[in-house]
Amino acid sequence: MLSILGRITLDEVGMACSRMRPCSSKHHSQALTTNHDSTIKYFRPLVAINRCPVSCQPSLHERSPTTKCRSSFYGGLFHRRPVPSPPELVPQRCPHCGGTGTVTCGDCGGRGRLSRAGYNKRNRVDMARIIGSKWTAMQETLGWRHFRVAQLIGLFASLIQHIGYSSPPSCHWFFFFSSRQVRKTGSGSAFVQLQASCDPAAQLWVSAGNLRDRDLWAAGWLQLSQMADPAAAGAPCRTCSGSGSVPCGTCDGTGAVMRPPPETPPESSTPLPQPQPETQPETQLIG
Repeated sequence: MLSILGRITLDEVGMACSRMRPCSSKHHSQALTTNHDSTIKYFRPLVAINRCPVSCQPSLHERSPTTKCRSSFYGGLFHRRPVPSPPELVPQRCPHCGGTGTVTCGDCGGRGRLSRAGYNKRNRVDMARIIGSKWTAMQETLGWRHFRVAQLIGLFASLIQHIGYSSPPSCHWFFFFSSRQVRKTGSGSAFVQLQASCDPAAQLWVSAGNLRDRDLWAAGWLQLSQMADPAAAGAPCRTCSGSGSVPCGTCDGTGAVMRPPPETPPESSTPLPQPQPETQPETQLIG
C-alpha cells in the first residue's frame, strides 16, 4: 500500500480533486485515482455548508405556513415562519401640541421678546461685593422698587466676622477664596437683607440665589421710564420671530402623527341580558 501511495504524483491528486462528487450516505466527497497497479478510493470531508442536504416537511397542522426543517449536516431542527407584516399606520392627533402644530417658544417663554439681558437669563451676583449693592424689584414689593443690600448671613458673613472687617475687604486673596466658595456652595446658601432706599423700615430677607432671576430683580436702580421702554424689555426673540410659538418638532408642524390604529375590544357574540321591567303587585279591593 505504501508503494502504491508513493507512486501518486501531484498532478494525479489534482485530477482526483476535480472529479470529486458528493456522497449521499456520508458528508464526504469521494474521489477516484487511477494508477498503473490499482485504483485508490479515498474520502475528503465537505466543508461548504451549502452542500449539506436539508429535508423539509410541512407542519403537523394543516394549512399552516410554518415549515419544519431538519438539517442532516447538524442534526438539528429549526422552524421557518413568515415575517409578520407591519401594522397599518393612520394619522392621529399629535399628543405634544394637541393638534395645533405649534408649541410655546422655549427661549422667550411665549412672550415674543427676550429679557433685558437677552439670552442670559440670570444676573451676575458677586458675593464678595454684595453688601451695599443696589437692586430694582421688577414688581412693586412692600410699596417700593429700589432696594439696597444691608446685611448678609451665611458662610460669607461668618467669614467676614471672623476676619474682623465690617465690609468685605478688597484684597485679591479674598476674591479668589470667595469665587471658589461660590462655585462650591453656590449663592443659594447665603441670605441677604434688602432695605428700601426711601424707607429704612421696609426690609425683607431673600435668598441670594433669587437675585439671579432677571424676571424678579434687575441690577442697579432703574427708572419707571426705563422699565416701560420696549427696548428695555429686550429685543424680539429671533427663534420664534416675535410670535411666541414655534413649529412642533414631533409632528413637524402638521398637527398629526402616524400611529397604529387603537385596538377596539372584540364584540361579544352572546347578547347582553336586557333589564326586566319592574312589576307592581296587584291590589285587590275588598268592599
